[in-house]
Amino acid sequence: MNVSAGPLQVFVSKGCRGCKLAMELADRVRKMKPQLGVEVIDISKEPTKGGGLVVAVPAYVHDGRLLFLGNPSPQELQTWLDNLDREAPDVDTPGS
Repeated sequence: MNVSAGPLQVFVSKGCRGCKLAMELADRVRKMKPQLGVEVIDISKEPTKGGGLVVAVPAYVHDGRLLFLGNPSPQELQTWLDNLDREAPDVDTPGS
C-alpha cells in the first residue's frame, strides 16, 4: 500500500445527515487498514482544509483526489481499499 500518499480524509460538518455514517465508515477503515490512517475533518471548523475539492459533505479525499462525494456503500469502500492494496508506488529507476 502506498501510505506515503497520506491518510484518507473524511470531511464532515455539524448538522450533516450523512456525517454520522461517514464517521462510522472512517472507524471501519481505521480498523481494516490502520497503516493507511484516517483523518476526520469538520469542514465548518477548517474550511480551507478541503483544498477546493470539497463542495459538500460528507466527502472522502485521498492523495489530493476526491474519491466519494456522499457516503460510499460498504462494498464501494471495500473495493477502493482492495485496489489501494494493489497500487504499486511509482519508482524512478536510473537507466531504465
